[in-house]
This record gives sequence, structure tokens and C-alpha cells, in this order.
Amino acid sequence: MIELAQHIEVLLLENDCVIVPGFGGFVAHYAPATHVKEESLFLPPTRTIGFNPQLKLNDGVLVQSYMAVYDTSFADASRIVEKEVNEFISLLHEEGKAHLENIGEIHYNIYGNYEFIPYDYKLTTPSLYGLDSFEMHELAALPQKERVLIPLNPEKEKKTYEIYYAFKEKIKYVKSYQVLAMNRGEKEGILSVKLDYDLDYITGKLEEKIIKNSSSFVKEYVILSLKDALKRLILPSIEREIRAELTENADDNAIEVFKSNLENLLMTRPITGYRVLGFDPAFRTGCKLACLDERGNLLHIDVIYPHEPKNDKEGARKKILELISKYNLNLIAIGNGTASRESEEFVAQTIKDLPNVYYTIVSEAGASVYSASKEAQKEFPDLEVQERSAVSIGRRTIDPLSELVKIDPKSIGVGEYQHDVNSKKLTEGLDFTVSKVVNNVGVNINTASSFILKYISGLTTASINKIQKFKGVSYTHLTLPTKR
Repeated sequence: MIELAQHIEVLLLENDCVIVPGFGGFVAHYAPATHVKEESLFLPPTRTIGFNPQLKLNDGVLVQSYMAVYDTSFADASRIVEKEVNEFISLLHEEGKAHLENIGEIHYNIYGNYEFIPYDYKLTTPSLYGLDSFEMHELAALPQKERVLIPLNPEKEKKTYEIYYAFKEKIKYVKSYQVLAMNRGEKEGILSVKLDYDLDYITGKLEEKIIKNSSSFVKEYVILSLKDALKRLILPSIEREIRAELTENADDNAIEVFKSNLENLLMTRPITGYRVLGFDPAFRTGCKLACLDERGNLLHIDVIYPHEPKNDKEGARKKILELISKYNLNLIAIGNGTASRESEEFVAQTIKDLPNVYYTIVSEAGASVYSASKEAQKEFPDLEVQERSAVSIGRRTIDPLSELVKIDPKSIGVGEYQHDVNSKKLTEGLDFTVSKVVNNVGVNINTASSFILKYISGLTTASINKIQKFKGVSYTHLTLPTKR
């Protein structure tokens, strides 16, 4: 172990990268000289050491160093290096961290990743040796009046993780969302999470079990060994296993919640027999309107400005009444995004005297993502992004399933901590849920889009393209979901 560190240290004096075969590479990073104007201080250039676990391929540099020391062949030196590296990795996995003298410390975290903490000013860089910082003031520098910044809100801002600052709970009672929140806080460097246990009780129980002869002269040595094993090996290993199991269970629970919420959303009953006005609310850019028939076909696109800054309520009211009359619309679907409440109030006042004309609030989740996608551009090449969003909002009342399958399930926003859970498992679970719902509900192949056909079991990309070609629809690029 010591010899491995010495070889790496010597090689880093003349090399910017030293690869430890099968483990990772130590890489030098240079920072130029800097001037700290506020302190009139000039700092010399520096060289720090980082660690890249992806650099595992043997480039021969470390092996050649061993060849020179042992005066042996490349094959024999490679075996020596391999043995020392394996011992180093075993020690790292057992103890959770390993020390490389004059270089730094490597930690093996609960996520199965290596974290490298370099030692400051331990590794000498020959070209920078002897350089020091120095102070130099400007010739005509005048003393500046000290400025005091007074915060607008003197009250302490509520922190995101404040409820976890003194959080304590038995492991069996910890909720999944709490585990994910603490993991995220720890990853961001805000929280420090550890298991709390009665060390004296654990030590006493082990002494009772292991020490059979309490009068033996080696008893004290056994107790010291026992405490050392607990501190360095057993307890850190148990803590890593518990944290990993808690995280895995929390991931699974979060994914199940996401799948359940997604299934409920996709199973929303359609509102049939209505001609819909899709209403995408906004302030400055205006509210986009999309007139749709009973099947969701686009009839007309328009825009009104009932809110600030234009505040043209009368003109907007006339436009909506005109569209309702011209296209025989009887349902207005309002998106629940920005300006939704103001738009709802405006629409309610506009149609209050119209018989058999209603309005509803529709979730906009994922609409903007779909509107800017290549698929939306192919479907509506002549429309702007906001106009496509109004179409999507209107269609969500006519056929929610057909419209929602066009959107990446992760963009719909019905899950918790989706960026913290296992991405592959989440994608597979959500794709499976969409496929299950689509196959349970079924589709009308005469009107179904390629977006929904790709979730039908047994249909391949080639089959879908042939179906669409037969119907006169040109669709050349199609990505099938991951099969579970």
C-alpha cells in the first residue's frame, strides 16, 4: 500500500496523469496565478490532484516504474501492481476509506462511488517550487468607505432542509420520502446523515459473546481489537448496508407512487360530444386559443389579450363569443399555468349568459415539453410553440390518453424525487405503466396516432409505419419504449 502511494507520488512529479490499472487515474489540474484585488494580493499558480475512476486502462506508466525499482520484466511488474491494487481496493471496500501518503484520501460512499480528497500542499510540483504569494497595493489607492449591506428581509429565510437539521427517527419508521430528502441534502453538502446507536451496549454484548475467560492475560488486547474492529470495519460496513437498503426501498416506493399516479392520470375519462376551445393562459404574450371539433381536429388558431399589460378585456370577450358562435363550441378547456385564475374569472364572466357552454380547468403538465418537441413540429409545422400548447390542452379533455402518451412520462410531473431515484428503473416502470394502460383501454386503429400505436403489444416500428402509410400518414422516425 505504502509502496503504491510512493510510486504514484514520484510519477506525479513529472506526469499530469498516472493511471492505476483497474482502479482509476490521478490527474493534475493547473490554475494560473491570480490577483485578489480586494486584498491587493497576488497568488502563485497552483497544481491540484483529482481522481477519475473512468481511467482504468493500463498505459504502462505505473508498471514501468515498478520494473525500474525491481529490475524485472513487464509481466512480473504487472502482477505486482495488480496484487497491490487488489489489496488496496479490498481495504477501501472494507474500511470505507484508504490513505495514500502525501497524495490524499479516497472514500467509498454508500452509492458505490469513489470520492477523492487531495491533501493540500503535500505533493511538490518542481516547476512551482518556492513560489509564494505577495502583497502589492496600488500607488494611488485611497481608503474606501466601508459599505454595509442591509438585507431587505431581516428574518431568517426558511431553508429547504430545515426540518432535517435535528431529525431523528428509528430506522423501521423512516418514510421513503424522508430517506430521499436526506440523501439529496447530503449530496448537496447541506446535511450530514449518520446512524445513532449505543456503542457501549454493542461492545458489552460482543465482549460477553467472545471473551470466555475473563481472567486471561490477553483480555485487554482482545477488547482493544474488538473496539478497533467495530470502529473501523464492522459499524461502517453495517451503516453502508443499511443506508443502501433504505435508499433502494425508497427508490422502489417512489417509482411505485409515480406509476400509480401516472396510471390514474392516463385513465382519466374523456369528455365526448363536445367541440372544445383550448385556452392557454398568459399575461404579456397573450392567451392562445385553439378551436377543435369533437375528434380533436384543429379548426382555427387565435390569440387574445385580456390581461396586463394590454388589458383588452372587451376585445377578448368579443373574440371568444365570435369563435363560440362560428365553430359551435360548447366547452372551454383552460390550462392551469400562469394567469390561470385570472383567465378562469374572465371566461366565467364571458359565458355566464350563454346556455350549454361550459368551462373546465386542465393540467398543463408536460404541454410545453411536447409543444417544443420534434413530434409536435411534424404534427403542426405551421404553428408556434404556444399555439401547439393550446391544442394539447384542448385535446386533453377530448381524449386524455391519446394526448398524454405523446409526452415523456417523467415530464408530466406526477412523481416525487424523480431526479434522485434510479433513472433506468424509473423509465422502465413508467413505460410499462403506459403500455399496460394503452393495452387495457385499447385504441381505434383508424384514428390512432403513431404515438399511441407504439405502446400496443406486438406492433413493431415497421408495422406502425405500414399502418400509417396505408392511412396516408407519413411518419419516418419512431422510438419504441423500453420493454420490461
